[in-house]
Amino acid sequence: MAFYRYRQLLERRDGVEFDDLHPAGTIAPLSGVYVCDACGTSVTALNGRSLPGPAHHRHEDGAPIAWRLAVCSHHK
Repeated sequence: MAFYRYRQLLERRDGVEFDDLHPAGTIAPLSGVYVCDACGTSVTALNGRSLPGPAHHRHEDGAPIAWRLAVCSHHK
């Protein structure tokens, strides 16, 4: 889960970029905070760089890591 303190520093947006799931180790399409859809672990990633791979963390139930964009740091 991602956290914030100052609401005025964030702006709500609706967009499909927040709906897509990205498998572990794939390239981040946007810079920002990504959350594992299975367990809520959060990471930061830069556009064009790899999201953490399958060895980043494990789920007790064996569910695969799937990253979802939670907070986009910049979007044109």
